[in-house]
Amino acid sequence: MNRNPYAPPEAAVGDVPPPGQVASRPARGVWLTTLLALMIVANARSAVVYFLVVIGKIPLPGQAAWVGQIYLLLVIGNIASLIATWAWSKWGLFGVIGLSIVAFVLNISLGYSFFRASVGLLGLVLLLAAAYPKGDHFK
Repeated sequence: MNRNPYAPPEAAVGDVPPPGQVASRPARGVWLTTLLALMIVANARSAVVYFLVVIGKIPLPGQAAWVGQIYLLLVIGNIASLIATWAWSKWGLFGVIGLSIVAFVLNISLGYSFFRASVGLLGLVLLLAAAYPKGDHFK
């Protein structure tokens, strides 16, 4: 069959499927999906609490005012990184790793015990364990 010479040219760009077809998304898996959803909800709850700390509705005893502000920024960054991880972005994983390390160092510098500060890294360990088998899907 001959192509109509008056039809517009067809172009294929990268991983974009041809017109009329939907791009397939890799299966995230139950474990990774559940973990990401729980982490996003938990971080959103923490963001509300730290926002209330920042505006003065909830006291943060024994800590300077800047501590609540830093924690609020860390939680908001973590939410953005988790959403990017949900969308298969590598920078989302790197963001979660970096922010978890910053939070760990901040907790140690504020005088928390090593064990108590390490509990914050549990979510990171679980996320990396769930994301590792799906590593080829991250872009």
